[in-house]
Amino acid sequence: LAEQAGEFVLAAREYEALAKQASPPERQHYALKAVGSLIKAGQTREAREQLRGIDLARLDAAFQARKQILEAQLATLEGRPDEALQPLTQAEKTPNLSPELIAEIYRVRALAEVALDRPLPAVKSLIAREKAIVAREDVTRNQQELWRILATLSRTRLDQERKATRDPVLAGWLELAIAALENAGSRTALAN
Repeated sequence: LAEQAGEFVLAAREYEALAKQASPPERQHYALKAVGSLIKAGQTREAREQLRGIDLARLDAAFQARKQILEAQLATLEGRPDEALQPLTQAEKTPNLSPELIAEIYRVRALAEVALDRPLPAVKSLIAREKAIVAREDVTRNQQELWRILATLSRTRLDQERKATRDPVLAGWLELAIAALENAGSRTALAN
C-alpha cells in the first residue's frame, strides 16, 4: 500500500520487515523489493548498501537478473550509465525471464542510453520494451517516454535515421516525429 501511495521509504521499511520474518527465497524477494523502493525514493546510497548484502546463492537465476537490473539502475542514477549496460546485458541472457523483468531491463537500458546521450538506442529499447508490457497505462507511459526522446532530435537527424533503419516500427516512429515537426504550426495538418 505504501508503494502504491508513493511512500517509497515507508514501503522499503515494510519490505525490510517482511524480509526479516521470511525464509528464502521470500527473504531475498522482499529484500530486492526494499532496494527498488529505496531507489524510487532517491536513497541511492542506502539502496547500494542493502543490495550488496543480499545473498542470492542457490536461488533461481531470475533473482540474479533482478539484482543486476537494480545494480544498473543505481549505476545510472549515480552518474555512471556506462557501467549500467553490462549488468543489463547479463540479465538479458537469463533464460525464462518474466515479461515484467524483460520490460524492466529495457526500461533501465533506455535510461542509461539517454544518460549516455544515445537517443536512438534508447528509443529502440523502449520499442522492445513495449512488446513485454500489457497494461494500457504502461504502454501509454512507454510511448510518451519514447516520444519525449524523439522530440529532442533535429529534423535532419530524424530523416537520417529513418533512411538508415530497416526496422519498420522504428521507421514509423521516426516518420511520425518528422510529420509532427513539419506540421507543428498547423493543428489541422498535425491532426491529419
